[in-house]
Amino acid sequence: MSSLSDSLILQVLKRLTQGLTWESETNAPFRVGGFNHLDRSNVVSVSTVEDFFRPALNREEFADRFKALLTWIKQSLRRVKVYKIKTDQPSVFEIYIVGISYAGNYLGLNTQVVET
Repeated sequence: MSSLSDSLILQVLKRLTQGLTWESETNAPFRVGGFNHLDRSNVVSVSTVEDFFRPALNREEFADRFKALLTWIKQSLRRVKVYKIKTDQPSVFEIYIVGISYAGNYLGLNTQVVET
């Protein structure tokens, strides 16, 4: 898979997440991008991509889409981690699903969760 370009990885991530949201009180969409300068100073937790997506894989309505997304992330990025980062709002967290491309860049997804 070392021949995968960053633009191809991002393009496929964008296609796989089109119309897909992360279920919380906001059902926030996924944003695709490069995260070379991700500020980790407010990280609340770090988890594996498998642990993060586990609840979504049990949602019958979207399980196949999340499984395809998880498979692509694991195939196209190395050392993938999920960062939960606090925001200025007490119950709102930014979620970054980030891995390293074969070009050495940090690529992935971002969404938001609300926990009350």
